[in-house]
Parts: sequence; structure tokens; C-alpha cells
Amino acid sequence: MSTKPDPILSLPPLREVIAAHDLRAEKKLGQNFLLDLNLTDKIARGAGDFKDMRLF
Repeated sequence: MSTKPDPILSLPPLREVIAAHDLRAEKKLGQNFLLDLNLTDKIARGAGDFKDMRLF
């Protein structure tokens, strides 16, 4: 049985996507946390285990 690679792991870093499209994550809009990988990791861990869930 072969396992498929996780497509999330092949995504470019968000910082690179934002720069490539000349976008800005602005603190006044509450978007600045997106660039802090420690915070995004903490948010993702806090969401829990999605192993047996179907996500859209």
C-alpha cells in the first residue's frame, strides 16, 4: 500500500505567497499573526486531531 504525500507539506510558505502577489498582512486588520509560524502552529494544534474527520 503506497501512501500519498501530504499536499499541505508541499505548499510554499505563506510569507512567499504574500510577497509574490505583492500583498500585505496588516496589523490593523488583525492579519499579522499569519506570518508568525509559532502562532499559526499553536492555532493548528489547538484545533485538535482531524484524523477521522472530513474537512472541506
